[in-house]
Amino acid sequence: MIGCTSCKIWCVYDAISFPDPLIVRRFIGENKILELAKMQLLEKYPNLKGK
Repeated sequence: MIGCTSCKIWCVYDAISFPDPLIVRRFIGENKILELAKMQLLEKYPNLKGK
């Protein structure tokens, strides 16, 4: 989830890092990740169509 840094905040050893949120957003957009996820959900749960 973009913007969630709970793991990083709670890790007392600074062992967790995250890429710049803009890089992640760009990757999601360029690779049409949201469209693919929506399509897969509708294939699995066709009764969600139109909601």
